[in-house]
Amino acid sequence: MKAMSNLQFHCLNLGKKLMKVLIFEDEKLNSERLVELIKRYDSSTEVLAILESVKQGVEWLTKNPSPELIFMDIRLTDGLSFELFERMNIELIPPGKHSA
Repeated sequence: MKAMSNLQFHCLNLGKKLMKVLIFEDEKLNSERLVELIKRYDSSTEVLAILESVKQGVEWLTKNPSPELIFMDIRLTDGLSFELFERMNIELIPPGKHSA
């Protein structure tokens, strides 16, 4: 199979909605690497913020529209990322499922 050029890839994605993602990661090197991988996969993806703590996450999610995708490290500077689900009303959608 012939590899696609960047131009061909971007032309295929012209009609595609811009993906907005949020990252929870407290280690700078890990967050930089994740952003690099995300951008390599789809350079049009917008990383809305990189948050290092549960507290920052609660504040950000309270003040901003929900992203389409969230990448989460489990252990953050002030606790486990799962605490966000306890503090906020976050709808979890398993892989392969989409809300209507």
